[in-house]
Amino acid sequence: MTSWLAHYGVVAICLLMLADAVFPAASELVLVYGGALASGALAHRVDVLGWHPTGFAAYLAVVAAAVVGYQAGAIAGWWIGIRGGRSFLERRGRWFHL
Repeated sequence: MTSWLAHYGVVAICLLMLADAVFPAASELVLVYGGALASGALAHRVDVLGWHPTGFAAYLAVVAAAVVGYQAGAIAGWWIGIRGGRSFLERRGRWFHL
């Protein structure tokens, strides 16, 4: 996962945070690694669609990607709950190990 984060940068952070909002996942690990990328502590740098910011701009890029991804996932989870609700979980919950 760390090489995927290093290669795809904020897009990977956004997608992993989106998945974490809908299904339980390890968002803490994603953000710790994203913070390490933003600080320059690793050999890789934050990738923002081809642009490699440094310093505070890198930090803001990681935070913005995490917030947008988690908010989109929360909206998707809310929509699933409104549309499917308890009956959806009773029918299809085993697919998601719920």
